[in-house]
Amino acid sequence: MSTYDDDEVFDPSTVEIEEIPLIPARTEVTLQATQAVVKETKNGEMYAITFEVIDGQYEGRMLWENYNFRNASEKAQQIGRESLAKLCFAVGAGAFRKSEAEQAICFKPFVGTIGIRKGEGNYADQNSIRAYKPLDGAGQPPARPQTAKPQRATQAQTAAATQQQAAAGGGSRPWQRPAR
Repeated sequence: MSTYDDDEVFDPSTVEIEEIPLIPARTEVTLQATQAVVKETKNGEMYAITFEVIDGQYEGRMLWENYNFRNASEKAQQIGRESLAKLCFAVGAGAFRKSEAEQAICFKPFVGTIGIRKGEGNYADQNSIRAYKPLDGAGQPPARPQTAKPQRATQAQTAAATQQQAAAGGGSRPWQRPAR
């Protein structure tokens, strides 16, 4: 066990700080979540997820993303849930409870497209994940059935239908219908 010397002075000017450049935007890297924690926010709850690049030139680099899943702002909640759903599809995760987030999401590799989030105030720019893809093509979102859009009838079709109704003794207007 090491001993702690209360009189030891730490001088930050003696430490050489390594500047780590950002991963360039639009770079695809293989990532995995390493931690998923539910945190309270002033407007709801979010998943705070830590990611690690697991191979290639940027192996070992860490990224952090927050996903609002309950928020007073419907727009913030929608954006957070959509991003979280994209992550889930990329790693093949189905439905899960908050307490099961790490089991559902973590240590399942996927391909992420990197973006750069502009820093505000005293904060520097930082990398973010802009797109999520399954590593092996699995985990795609389920296809949504395409619903047919109702087609508007042309004037000629409407006139022909009106003439047919009138010839059959019926019309859409009460005075055009035969008496009963």
